[in-house]
Amino acid sequence: MRKATSYVLASGEKPVMFDTRVLSLPGILLAVIIASIPAAGLAETVEDWLKGDNMTGDWGGLRSKLHEAGVDPTGSFVGEFAGNPTGGRRQGASYDHEIDFGADFDLEKLLQLHGTTFHFLLAEYAGKSLSDDRIGNLFQVQEVFDGKPDTRLANLSIEQNLSDGGVNIKVGRFSAGDDFALVDVAKNFQSGGIQPVPAALTLNSGFTTAPIPSWGGRIKTKLSDTVFVQAGAYEVNPTLAEPSNGFKLSTSGATGAIVPVEIDWNPTNPLLKLPGEYRFGGYYDSSDVKDVSSAVDEAAPTRHGRWGLYFLGQQAVYREAANSSRGLTVFAGGEFGDPFTAEIEWFLEAGLVYQGTFAGRDNDTVNLALVRGWINNRLIDAQEDADQLHPDSEVVQSAETVIELNYGAEITPWFTLRPGFQFVFDPGGYDNVPTAVVLGLQSSVTF
Repeated sequence: MRKATSYVLASGEKPVMFDTRVLSLPGILLAVIIASIPAAGLAETVEDWLKGDNMTGDWGGLRSKLHEAGVDPTGSFVGEFAGNPTGGRRQGASYDHEIDFGADFDLEKLLQLHGTTFHFLLAEYAGKSLSDDRIGNLFQVQEVFDGKPDTRLANLSIEQNLSDGGVNIKVGRFSAGDDFALVDVAKNFQSGGIQPVPAALTLNSGFTTAPIPSWGGRIKTKLSDTVFVQAGAYEVNPTLAEPSNGFKLSTSGATGAIVPVEIDWNPTNPLLKLPGEYRFGGYYDSSDVKDVSSAVDEAAPTRHGRWGLYFLGQQAVYREAANSSRGLTVFAGGEFGDPFTAEIEWFLEAGLVYQGTFAGRDNDTVNLALVRGWINNRLIDAQEDADQLHPDSEVVQSAETVIELNYGAEITPWFTLRPGFQFVFDPGGYDNVPTAVVLGLQSSVTF
């Protein structure tokens, strides 16, 4: 084991300690950024720094000058601890993280290209997956990481506004999940069943989410002040998930294309006088895939194409005062997958988010959610048939349920801590696997 050593970096009034056991690439970058805070904040007071939107401040005014010139640097860090002291296939704990660096370039300011923005993002992911290594469940209890450490070119795309913003086009290398099947409240949870998009979409199809992008494009049209329609087409390529392909630009290994279509409705509820957002969508994936029963039956046929439908919605139902962000928002979603190919045929999520907990804690949240996925009946039938022919050869699946309760504490506008619990019932859909109780802590920093 690497010996622990601590270093002190001069950082304003107080030293900052770092343990070399965590000084991986993101650890080193984070140390450098923290060490640079004094220089970045020369023109800022400590109070201004703590109230700012970014940990590294305005860089002595440089960040504001870059913005005026058309360049907006971006950076973030999300670290997640999770441990299951009881339940699952075995007990343990794990840590994972993501660290992103990139920039958005306003090409109207830089090159006089009206309404054009260029996006660039690098992402590094590392750690261990508690779901894969210990619990054995379908819906990851750590949403930022898929268990494959890697550094990736996560976004390389260009975006164009037309018709005074009534039409928006984006093309390049990015994830379908950057634009489709999203609701804001999902960011308040650590469970991968809820965010970044409902897990059933990625389990059942070639629907991509960060940090794995693919070549594609999408067009979004504004039909009214409250209704938008968008459609896209993205490469489906299973090889892109391999750690060695973080910067792969070729389409070798592609199996087809996925075409999502979505209607986004953003009304103000006439009774509650409060805003909501509702998304209705579906997708078609042209890939040839094995029938879902192939997990048990090797003779299962190959199916040409797969599809799915989904719904997501959030609605503010209570505010403590007019024009206040403090109050209750409810959300729900569901997905129906292709009955011939989907591992999760039916999927449901629902929950509550209350923002504004105690006096002076306007941006803290209490978050409760339930996620349930039902295993495809074709797979269950195949398991039951195999078990009758060869007793005890198969454990028949049914459904997996996850409940999460957490508290999001905004320490500063750029630093949030989120301790919480998850309860995983029938991990993997197997009722012979004990319910896992998961203790979690998520931290997020905006650089």
